[in-house]
Amino acid sequence: MTAGRRFDLGAVALAGVLAVVVPTLTMLDAAVPGRALAAVAFAVAVPGVPLAYALRLPHRLATVVLALCLSVAAALLGGAAGALLGRWDPLTAVTVTAAVGLVATPFAVSAIQAAPVPPPDPAPAAPRTGRIWGLGAVAVALSLWWVATRQVDAGAAGAVGLVAVAPPAYWLALLVLAGVLAWALLRPVLDHVVLAAGCLAAVVCCYLLVNVADAAAGPGTTWVHVGFVDFVSRTGELATGADARFSWPGFLAGTAQLVATAGLADAAPLALPGPAFFAALALPALWLIGRLLTGSPRLAWLGAVLYVAFNWYQQDYLSAQAVGFVLYTGVLAVLLWAFMSADVPPLPGPRWRAWLRAPRRVPGRPRAGPGVVRCPAPPWSGWRRR
Repeated sequence: MTAGRRFDLGAVALAGVLAVVVPTLTMLDAAVPGRALAAVAFAVAVPGVPLAYALRLPHRLATVVLALCLSVAAALLGGAAGALLGRWDPLTAVTVTAAVGLVATPFAVSAIQAAPVPPPDPAPAAPRTGRIWGLGAVAVALSLWWVATRQVDAGAAGAVGLVAVAPPAYWLALLVLAGVLAWALLRPVLDHVVLAAGCLAAVVCCYLLVNVADAAAGPGTTWVHVGFVDFVSRTGELATGADARFSWPGFLAGTAQLVATAGLADAAPLALPGPAFFAALALPALWLIGRLLTGSPRLAWLGAVLYVAFNWYQQDYLSAQAVGFVLYTGVLAVLLWAFMSADVPPLPGPRWRAWLRAPRRVPGRPRAGPGVVRCPAPPWSGWRRR
C-alpha cells in the first residue's frame, strides 16, 4: 500500500471515529480531556472528508480542500437552521452531520481502494539530513517564540506597537524562520515537509504573540462576537433587532454550536488561537491556487510565505470574514483545478462561428489521474516548472 493511500484511508478512518466520539461526548456532556480539540477536528473533517473522497476527485489536495469546505459549510448550515427555524438543538445538528459522514464512509473507502495506483514521482526526494536540520531550526524558532511570550509586556506598547516592546527572543525567532524558509525555497529539491512546517510556525509566531502573552484574544471586536455567540448559546435565537452583525446566522450559530459540542462555557477559548487557526486552514487552498496559476510548486510556496507575512491584519480573528475567506479560497481553488484539468471541446470553423458557440461549451471531467497528481502547467509558466 502506498503512502498516499494510507493517508487517504487514515483520513477517512479518523473522520469516522470523530463522527462517533463527538456526538457521544456531546450527548453525555462528558468533561474529558481533549473534548474541545475533538470538536474542532469534527467541525473541519465531518462530513467533508468521507463525502469528498466518495466523489472520487482525481487530485488529493483538491479533495482535502473540498473536504474542509464541505465540513465548515455543514457546521454553518446546521447552526443557522436551528437558530432560524426556532429549533435550537446542537446535539441533533451534530448527530445529523455525523450520520451523513458515516453513511458516506463506506463509499469513500470503496473509492480509495478502487483508485489505480499512481505512477511513482520521478522528481528526486529531498535529502533526509536537510529535513532534520530544517525541522530542528523550526523547533528552535518556536522555542524562542515561547520564551518571548513570557517576556513581552503588550500593555506597554506605544505608538509603534509591538516593535518597541517585543523582546530579542521574538526577533531572533522571526530571523530563524525567515532563514529556514529562504533556504528551503532556494534548495535545488523542494522539501514540502520543511516548507509546510515553516509556514505553520510562521503563522504561530506572527499571529499569536499577543494572544498567548496576554492569555486572551484580541482585538476588542473579538469579544463583541464572543458575546453574540453567548447570546445564541443561551437563547437559541438571533437578536437581529439589536445589532446588524446578527445578520451572520451561519457564523454566530455555527460557533455557538461548536461551543456546545466542545463543552465550553463560551467562545473565548476558541477566539484565542483564532487568527492562527484560520490562516492555517487557508494555506492548502492558497498553495493549490498558486500551483495551478504558475505551474510551479516553488512559486506556490513563495505565495504561501507571502500570505503569512502580509495577511489581512486584524481581520483574521473569530469573525465571519475569517470563515468566509477560508470558504472563498477553498471554492476558488477547487474550481480552478476543475476547469484547468478538464478537456474543453474544440471550436472548429470560422472565428465568428467559434465565438458564437464558445458560451455553450461544457468542460469535460478533469482528466488527471488519481492520487497525488501534478497540476498541469499553464503555457505561460515556461521555466517555472521547478
